[in-house]
Amino acid sequence: MAIISALFALLGQKLNGFLKAVFGWSIMALFGRLSAGKQASVSRALLLSLLWPILVVGNFKPAVATWLVAFVPLHQFVGHGVVRVIFIALAIATPLIVALLTRHAAPSTKGSVFWALLNGYPLALGYLCAFIITAVTVPIVKLVSAVRRWADDHVFLQPRPDRYNAVIDDLVDACHRSGVEPKVEAVPLFLSLSTKVLKFLARGAINPIVENEPKMLRAKGLQIYMYPADLMLRGEPRAVAHVRAMMTRTDIERDAYIVETPRAQELQDALGEAHDDVRIAQLSTELDDADIPFADWSLLEQMLLRHQARLHGDTTLAVSGHTAGGGLALRSSMRTSALAVVLGMLAVNTVGCVAVGTRHSGFVFGGGGIGLFVVIIVLALIFGKRR
Repeated sequence: MAIISALFALLGQKLNGFLKAVFGWSIMALFGRLSAGKQASVSRALLLSLLWPILVVGNFKPAVATWLVAFVPLHQFVGHGVVRVIFIALAIATPLIVALLTRHAAPSTKGSVFWALLNGYPLALGYLCAFIITAVTVPIVKLVSAVRRWADDHVFLQPRPDRYNAVIDDLVDACHRSGVEPKVEAVPLFLSLSTKVLKFLARGAINPIVENEPKMLRAKGLQIYMYPADLMLRGEPRAVAHVRAMMTRTDIERDAYIVETPRAQELQDALGEAHDDVRIAQLSTELDDADIPFADWSLLEQMLLRHQARLHGDTTLAVSGHTAGGGLALRSSMRTSALAVVLGMLAVNTVGCVAVGTRHSGFVFGGGGIGLFVVIIVLALIFGKRR
């Protein structure tokens, strides 16, 4: 009995880790890697959107409400009538909170706060639908990458207003410099469906953090996705590293911000407008005194040195310091792993199969876990060969 309990505890931990991974992947698939504040806001908005249907259904299906309050037994203290009123209030208020969190992550001057709050209801539905889609598509993509032994690199890169296509051209230039011939194309529907659904239901609420017509670069062993404030390079580690290094030999900082904080972006703008040694020296002093993160400081320091070298006609610009200093504000580099997906699916399947002996619905749940696991493995093997 102790062994079975330990097994279920282990499976529960693996399932919890898998669900957390899927949740994080969903945020990345929809918005890319946002700043810490915006990331927290959209994560909370998504979490509340997943909770909202349970609150709504709980008002009409007492069994659902009973299941939910089993974790927080309020009915033992305030009675079932009060619990029902709380459920109704939460079902009404949750989309409004989702709207406020989204407005914080994607500030907009269009429309009043009142209409933004009312838009929280379709917005919450959009988050829910988008999560369901990404919960299926993203693990497949991750598993395919793992089969190919590809790596994912996320780089902060925020195109300036109306310069999205110019940044795409800079990325094409970086690919050419690394010996890669990319094709610029629209993001496949398989990957963009969740964003399209969310944008349709959000009615413009997420436009500041989602590109209207996202594009990608595709080449042998390499895929590059450009988000409004994030660049994701997915592919063979050597190809990813080489393209990232060649980005430093383009003028991409002219078309996009390579630093994140507002003060650092001000200094980047000033460096782009500096045309003499006096101004460069002033900016060097300002950079020394600037209260900015080290990653931003390192990138601006390298940009300053390259700009100074160009003013003196030095075309032999070293890029090793730039890549070592963060590689255009590299936030994280991780190898995608199929282990988390496999363990998560096995956990779902095991729990479902155990439920067969207690409830008839467990058969469907367990069979669904097996079916989804098999489908993902087959798709990974099929698409993994298409390199």
